Amino acid sequence: MRTIYTDGACSNNGSNNATGGLGIYCPDDGSEHSIGYPNELYGGPTNNRCEMLAVVTALHLYQDDHIRIYSDSNLLVEGMNKWIQRWIVKGWKTSSNKPVKNLELWKELIKKCEQRTVEFVYVEAHVGIQENEKADELAYAAAQASRITKDDVFHCETL
Repeated sequence: MRTIYTDGACSNNGSNNATGGLGIYCPDDGSEHSIGYPNELYGGPTNNRCEMLAVVTALHLYQDDHIRIYSDSNLLVEGMNKWIQRWIVKGWKTSSNKPVKNLELWKELIKKCEQRTVEFVYVEAHVGIQENEKADELAYAAAQASRITKDDVFHCETL
């Protein structure tokens, strides 16, 4: 089983000049990825989109049969562990019958989890968990970098 810590960061969240970053840290081999969020992808960066795209990207980078993702995004972890099956049954509606936000990313997460075991574990942010702090640093650094395009990030057909 491979262990991966992911994090997303967004500067100026919710504004037209928002910049996002993805942090991926794999303590198994010490690999680190600090990737800027492509501004035209999935409607532009937000905190939640960055968190989700960090996991999508990690699952693209690591093709192992069994992966454990650690994230400090409760939305992401609860969504994948508890809510997603209900959303699908309800036609991608929440318990309050509203459309699920970031639908494309949820569907991409499902696709990336097919044919393998992916576990999602919640970790509290900023409490000194070294691996999670590393993913946070990587995401923050990428969010501070200049704007990029999706072609700068992905050289594959998956997104």
